[in-house]
Amino acid sequence: MIELSKVRGFNYVPSYATTGMWWSDFRPETIELELARGKEFFPGFTTVRVFLGYNSYLANPSQFEETFESFLQIAADLGITTAPVLFNRWHSGLPDFGGIYLDHFLPGQSYTQYELISRGEEYRHTIGFDKQFGAYIRSVVGGHAADPRVLFWDLCNEPFFGPGSSEDATVGQAETAWLELVADEVQTYGPKAPVTVGTHALHGVDGAFRMSHVSDFISTHPYVDNVWMPDRDAFLEFLDALVARAAAEGKGLLASETVWGAIDDLARADTVRFTLEALSARDIGFLVYGLNHSLASDLHLPEFGSTGSAGTCEFITKRGALRTGHEVFNDFA
Repeated sequence: MIELSKVRGFNYVPSYATTGMWWSDFRPETIELELARGKEFFPGFTTVRVFLGYNSYLANPSQFEETFESFLQIAADLGITTAPVLFNRWHSGLPDFGGIYLDHFLPGQSYTQYELISRGEEYRHTIGFDKQFGAYIRSVVGGHAADPRVLFWDLCNEPFFGPGSSEDATVGQAETAWLELVADEVQTYGPKAPVTVGTHALHGVDGAFRMSHVSDFISTHPYVDNVWMPDRDAFLEFLDALVARAAAEGKGLLASETVWGAIDDLARADTVRFTLEALSARDIGFLVYGLNHSLASDLHLPEFGSTGSAGTCEFITKRGALRTGHEVFNDFA
């Protein structure tokens, strides 16, 4: 098992991307430059969490395999391990991040499912699941099951994020069943790196542990200084509860996405310090969001596109400069 408490790094979306699903437009020179710049500014940066785009795989499997291999090697040459995220369920209209929608797993809602059907209350492996997801998982995980460049496999980013998944039992059950199928498929290839699910923290400790039964460790996304968690004392209590629950279940704990954004540099830097200080004090490793300016959600200023309540979460600006005050990351790396 990896030393989770020592994990230090970033979530990464290339500067040119407008979505997390950017793999059909793979620019190795830009990616190498941006990861190298991150390593220069933050020497303790040793792991990158990156969102894979399975639609890019479906469009051109051989090209996707080549680009994934290229990314892994670019990172490894810089001394950076990769934490690939197989699927994404977090969505935003500013712009949308892409990934998996209800159409993909809610029975009877879409032809995208092919023969993926529900029999009673349980999903069954059918030719449809393999058509839709099997070849992708086989290529990505099966092709890199013993790859030391992979630190861990994240099955899905922030499932159960929308109100449908969290409030509607039918949707929640279908999403759980789909994730369990993904987990089963991944495990058939015997990955050497641990497997987890990157859960958001909107629904408290129980939400963070909702998929613990298919996770080798708990990967959650604790954010503070936002409308969902505005109180810092409550945030510290939440972290303590996460640590206690993880210990009770015998699971490791990682903040695989963290540090809320802001338009103002110094306000954001203050959130960086508070968050990383709180995590470090509890021996919780972290991968912050996000490495650099990007046209994707929550990684740019308003002049470059629509922004939401997170403002911008970039650590490195569009000009390639270190964002004011954000060197504070190095105090905890």
